[in-house]
Amino acid sequence: MNSKTDIFNIEKYENLNDIEKDLLEKINENPVEFLDHNIIDISKNFYSSKSSISRLSQKMGFKHLSDMKLYINAKLAMQDLYNVDKEELNSESRISNLKTYNIFAINETLSNISLDEISIICKKIKNSRKVICYGLGSSYLAAQELSQNMLKLGINSLSIYDIHNLLLALSSAIKDDLLVLFSKSAQNKEILFLIKACDELGIDVLLITCNKEIVNRVKYKIIMKDI
Repeated sequence: MNSKTDIFNIEKYENLNDIEKDLLEKINENPVEFLDHNIIDISKNFYSSKSSISRLSQKMGFKHLSDMKLYINAKLAMQDLYNVDKEELNSESRISNLKTYNIFAINETLSNISLDEISIICKKIKNSRKVICYGLGSSYLAAQELSQNMLKLGINSLSIYDIHNLLLALSSAIKDDLLVLFSKSAQNKEILFLIKACDELGIDVLLITCNKEIVNRVKYKIIMKDI
């Protein structure tokens, strides 16, 4: 893979203190070094005590340090599947890259997603009077697909791709409604404007994006992984 992917999503482990998070960050930066040494050498190289390293692995749900190493080794092996061909000289390489992108997005999103958060989001959708799904460009395809599937489940939903039509829909929306925004970067003016407008209207927003920097501005979010 051309860009580095962290072995561990540090934000996922809320039970860790700052020192343990710092150690985990060092492991993310040097996973091979962590794998290739015993706990004594790891302690020296990562400037942490042996007890701190063992305690970290246990707090992360591993029974032994060796189990943590096995997990890291498996993640590194999985990352080898994510190499992409930048040249895309022929249709075969383009198909291979497309497969790589999708494998990466699915595996990494599933491994980092919080089932508790998904449960909360599902409850919000179920209890909403109306769910409006919006996406720009290719993101609209995902918005349309979600809306159609919710309709099949008996949930009042509609998908919109034009911001002017969306503003009309929001003008009659109430606090029991939900706006679902699909945007990979969540940095364009339309998305930022919609988040602000919904905040002023008191309408909850579910943001589905790859941008971790903006998610604190909405109540509900799903972070997708991307290469």
